[in-house]
Amino acid sequence: MKSSMQFRIFCGLVGAICVTNMLVMNDFASLWSGAESALANSSGAETQSYLPAIIQKMLWNAGGGNLFVYRLPGVVWLLGAAAGFYFLARPLLGVRTAVLTLLVAGASLGIPQLAKIATPDAWILALHTLAYVLLLRFLKQPRTVWRIAFYAVLLSAGLVHSYSTLILFCVAPAILYFRHPQGKRLWTLQPWTAAIVAFGIASFTGAAQWNPPWFFAGFFQSPYWLVTLLGFLPFTGFVLSGLRDYIPKLRKGDETALIVLVWIGTGLLAGTPVAGVALALLIARQMDAYFHPNYPYAVVVQTGAVLHLILVFFGAVGLMLGGLHYFGGIGFRAGLAVGAAYWSMSFLGVIGLYGKQRRLVIGGPILAGALAVLLFWLQAFPILESRRQQEIGFLSEVVVEGKISTYSYTPSTTKT
Repeated sequence: MKSSMQFRIFCGLVGAICVTNMLVMNDFASLWSGAESALANSSGAETQSYLPAIIQKMLWNAGGGNLFVYRLPGVVWLLGAAAGFYFLARPLLGVRTAVLTLLVAGASLGIPQLAKIATPDAWILALHTLAYVLLLRFLKQPRTVWRIAFYAVLLSAGLVHSYSTLILFCVAPAILYFRHPQGKRLWTLQPWTAAIVAFGIASFTGAAQWNPPWFFAGFFQSPYWLVTLLGFLPFTGFVLSGLRDYIPKLRKGDETALIVLVWIGTGLLAGTPVAGVALALLIARQMDAYFHPNYPYAVVVQTGAVLHLILVFFGAVGLMLGGLHYFGGIGFRAGLAVGAAYWSMSFLGVIGLYGKQRRLVIGGPILAGALAVLLFWLQAFPILESRRQQEIGFLSEVVVEGKISTYSYTPSTTKT
């Protein structure tokens, strides 16, 4: 990664894989039970005041029931958030750290998958990310443009998920107000007041609900916690070293440690996937710090990466045997493809850690996540989807006069 041209090619390659991961199989996968089906049912109501439901209903009608079109908003929101994060965070973090953060987030096992389900999770991830970065921009440069942009984004976030927005932007700014060196500047911004106003507007319009059923992420819901925390398994060593590095620094008042850990902690507390972006930032900074002279946590990174590699080996074997047991030879080959891509790239990352090879240290875990996800959707998912349609049921769309009437899963009588 020493050559800027090589790094740009690498970024372009990973970016293309990540965009493909967000788009592939979106037309083939039927509606998922749970959050996606709940929003689809809500979208079918005659009168609707919830903005994401209104948009999804319009897309369903415009696309004639095409699920690829129906799921496009999630892709647009995540790509827009990536562009906005790069533009806004680049002066604060530097170009390299901003780009690495986006690569790590895009290669995680969880964040890109929010684009593949037609729920407001991608919406709130994008809005909370942009609002938090705008808060930091105002903290450093208290200009009117950042104030106006912050209020606009925060109001939009409150209309999408009022409770998580209220918690995130009351707690995080309060901590920064008392602990950050320039925290007193937030008094003129009044983010907590803005969050309360946004919550009030959402309550007036009927959009304020605690743990609404159309969100995959929620307050202390196990799938959300697993996706957020386990989604960064390819970067296990850097997560451990980051926590080992930043927790002591937080006690000493380090600015970066304060910003990152507050972002992670309040994101998890508020039940929003924005915590994943903060974890990606922590990992990106540790990737660069690893090559600094006298970096004190190299052993932590290496130990975490080796333990992860061992666990991945047994996980890959289990994936292959499970595929063979449930789906026969085709399942074994799909498990082999996914497991081999993930393990081999992780292995290259470990080699890079011990050999101090920057290209392998950065490229190995990033490609491990991105390629494994791509192969999962291309190789394993078609098998799983076929079985899902056979045993769980197939999607039945009842369309009345060109509009959504209801969604339901009709049990299949086909036996395998």
